[in-house]
Amino acid sequence: SYTVGIPIQIPGLSKVVSVRSKRWHTLVLDADGQVWSFGHNNDGQCGIGSGQSISHLKKIRTLSGVKAIAAGLYHSVAIQSGGDFYVWGSGDDGALGLGNVQDQNSPQVSLVGCSSEPECLVASAAGFSYAVSQDTVMFTDLSLNAPNLFWDFGDGNASFDTDPTHVYPFPGKYDVCLTADNGACYDQYCQQIVVGLFVQQDTAICSGDSILLGGAYRSVAGLYYDTLSSYQGTDSIVETELTVQATYFVKDTVYLPAGDSLYVGGDWQTTTGTYTENLTSQEGCDSIVQTHLIIAPPNAIADPFNYDRIKVYPNPSQGIFMLEFEGMAGEPMEIQLFDIFGKVILTRLVKRDEQKTTLALSGHPSGIYYLRLSNNPGSQYQRAIVIID
Repeated sequence: SYTVGIPIQIPGLSKVVSVRSKRWHTLVLDADGQVWSFGHNNDGQCGIGSGQSISHLKKIRTLSGVKAIAAGLYHSVAIQSGGDFYVWGSGDDGALGLGNVQDQNSPQVSLVGCSSEPECLVASAAGFSYAVSQDTVMFTDLSLNAPNLFWDFGDGNASFDTDPTHVYPFPGKYDVCLTADNGACYDQYCQQIVVGLFVQQDTAICSGDSILLGGAYRSVAGLYYDTLSSYQGTDSIVETELTVQATYFVKDTVYLPAGDSLYVGGDWQTTTGTYTENLTSQEGCDSIVQTHLIIAPPNAIADPFNYDRIKVYPNPSQGIFMLEFEGMAGEPMEIQLFDIFGKVILTRLVKRDEQKTTLALSGHPSGIYYLRLSNNPGSQYQRAIVIID
């Protein structure tokens, strides 16, 4: 197992309408009424028909037409669109409401809802509003046709009151859910609320650096929380989303004929050697470009490229560049465009007898890019081009 510090999309899942997670297992409800699960499953809380934990998303095939889900520490529940109430997982202390304390590794009907009850002709609809005063929240029930209410305040506490007032132990974000029923039909409404002084901020560091967050120096991207106290003793929570900017290292080899030069390493170079440039991104992070420059001796076999006949204009440009290869014919030639971090922006293959081609780069940000032309024998020509607004 390993910890993931940044959001990663789970493949094979789309149209998600609800996610519920408690401790070590997670339930997911999609728009088609299907329920999926993954995680710790020793008590059957994933509902897959066994007690084996699962590290990948798996559909609960015995459920369909589900409109609401909820997850307890070791058990799970679901309500179908007809109102039937399903439970599974740990039966300790009668948590499943089935009249026993046995665990269930697949969904079991606990209550039959709207499908067979005449009262279901009048459906229930859950809803609420709220007002926050420091650490205290006043809730107002807005449900319709639902005399029976159950409030989950999202901090481990609950209430059956109509319009409860709840004091939260700490500032932060809480998922509050109200379940309403009229004895046959069930509905659930959930909303995230912010209690107390809760501040959200973003910050970025360079790869290899660290920053003090959550009581320790952090170098991995993720969400971190700090609790701060004022001189009056009032706590506030600061949620920081940390992003780590990568350091890019790009290696390149460029061949030039005798008498030509290349601007690299902060100057125009005319001798064979390895040159290093340190570039800084807008976030202040370093990127290293290492260029191995090879200058052909005067008596070397003529390079198949005739550099004097390669023209790039206008340069700088607002994004449209013309490349001309006057009087050149022979091998196919590859054109590549890189940004300053070495990322390939464009690749194109052209015939040398095409004489000219156009590069349309209007959609790219202003800045310096590197244009490289190469043919099969390995000869290369490289130069910088500039895009301006």
